Amino acid sequence: MDGPIASMRLKTLRDGMEDYEYFALLEKRADTDAVMRIVSEIAPEWWDFSTDPADYDTARRKLAEEIIRAK
Repeated sequence: MDGPIASMRLKTLRDGMEDYEYFALLEKRADTDAVMRIVSEIAPEWWDFSTDPADYDTARRKLAEEIIRAK
């Protein structure tokens, strides 16, 4: 294969960076509470978080909808 090949770790890192950008954007457009409401649905505590990937996709979709709504 020619060129770089993305690993699962690299893809996960990219997803995390994109999530952070969503958080920062929503916080700027709305407020911290808007972000925390969505985050607390999948991770109410640092040690208590969802292990279902679908929950994270749902949270990302909610973040995007809130960002658009807060324009």
